[in-house]
Amino acid sequence: GFSMVKRRVIVLADAHGDPRHCGEVDALTGYVTKEIAVVPILHANRILGVLEVMNLTDNRRFTQSDVEAAERVAVVLAERLAR
Repeated sequence: GFSMVKRRVIVLADAHGDPRHCGEVDALTGYVTKEIAVVPILHANRILGVLEVMNLTDNRRFTQSDVEAAERVAVVLAERLAR
């Protein structure tokens, strides 16, 4: 919700240590979110949703390049969703 409300990218290196992370979803699903990148999907200054990428392989951390790639995907998603 924070990324959506603030309309900005959020990267949490320790999801469970951040109050913005909803740990209840992990508890319900059994999935353990360690790290997360959240990118708003915007079109014509309208928020359409967010793209979330969690737990990169090999315990990698999100890099600026990873975030930029997610932002490019969000632009394409926004164009498709706006149709």
